[in-house]
Amino acid sequence: MDRRAARNGLVVVGAWYVSGILAFLIAALLIPVNTGMLFHGAAGTVAMWLWLGFPGSLAAALTVVALLWLMDTEKSLPWAGGLAVLYLCAGVFTAYRHLTRGWHRPPVMPDYIGIATQAVIPPALCLIAGVWWTRHFGPHHEANR
Repeated sequence: MDRRAARNGLVVVGAWYVSGILAFLIAALLIPVNTGMLFHGAAGTVAMWLWLGFPGSLAAALTVVALLWLMDTEKSLPWAGGLAVLYLCAGVFTAYRHLTRGWHRPPVMPDYIGIATQAVIPPALCLIAGVWWTRHFGPHHEANR
């Protein structure tokens, strides 16, 4: 491994860490919107889990764009994939934590669907935004030549 790859790997891990702080700040900004929100029924349960995961999903999309903009390499998409793997691992661990802690009532199928979807959306958005950025603003784009 050369110095550039090591530096890029550390940049990916740092970007993932900073995205957690960004997700926290987005969640703090959404507190007035969250006040008084009610979710009813099975679809409401899934929507609640998606809404709770929205700050992390938005942070993932913004972070991968910033990461690819700062990357010092010709092939930046694999680094976006590495970031997506970090988001996927964090999502799996968070889902495990949600499912194994105490519940007031047993979780039902909409809870499982919402928790799984909340774990999968940030890495998916990371890959989608990474591919979009690479195609529109990557090193081989006509506007950059």
